[in-house]
Amino acid sequence: MVTFKTKQKISQLVLFRKNMGVKTPKEKVVFFWGKNFKNIQAIENFKREKFVEKKINIVRENINSILFLDWVKFVGITGSVAAGTAKEKDDIDVFIVVKNNRMWLYRAILTTRLGKESLRRVWGKPFKNKIDTNFICEERGLWFNAESIFVLHELLFMIPVYNEDYYEKILGVNHKLLENFCIERKKVEVNKKGNLFFKILDKFAFALQYTYMLVKNHKPDYKRLKRNNKKGRIAFFPENFRKEREEEYRKLEKSNQA
Repeated sequence: MVTFKTKQKISQLVLFRKNMGVKTPKEKVVFFWGKNFKNIQAIENFKREKFVEKKINIVRENINSILFLDWVKFVGITGSVAAGTAKEKDDIDVFIVVKNNRMWLYRAILTTRLGKESLRRVWGKPFKNKIDTNFICEERGLWFNAESIFVLHELLFMIPVYNEDYYEKILGVNHKLLENFCIERKKVEVNKKGNLFFKILDKFAFALQYTYMLVKNHKPDYKRLKRNNKKGRIAFFPENFRKEREEEYRKLEKSNQA
């Protein structure tokens, strides 16, 4: 059934992407809202640039280095590559979900396994076709802001490259956010089960890596790291990036309503 509220929410996403300089793919609208909305104005058929496909394949080619034992539950591509705004010189943002109480242990192992294919985030400097592991999340940290259109966009345009079935679980955990935008998904409970042994090891791994950052003068934000630790996440992208994008969108929305 086509409702005014649903059309309004889709239009908000279209406007958000318009602010990014890209159109909204018809296939995404149909996948999340259904075929009844395939003729909404400003959505269109979508075809990725060849260099974007190359970037996606780079992650797939390195997937065995990203996986470790049974720790990794999901790997997806996010950022500019997933959104459709990537330039040929850009790096590749990946979102990795791991078992609880293992994220700092995993990060140390991942950096070693990826070697030159990995990078430490230096915001604003391009690292062409390098895999950027700036967001590692434990299963307990999969619930995100239930109102943010930026977070919604990241979830909807994420490209699964490992364990595609788990992607539906991520959407289910964030069912409240999706419901706010008239998207129906089965509710999934957050997995909070942990392991005391790994919890202790992971704290030790965090202390070692934080000390390394200090020694190398990376200027880590301890308060932010600690705050995200409690949530079950490691995030190194600029904290104000989401706020800036949402503020730009709100200004554009107001100007369209004027």
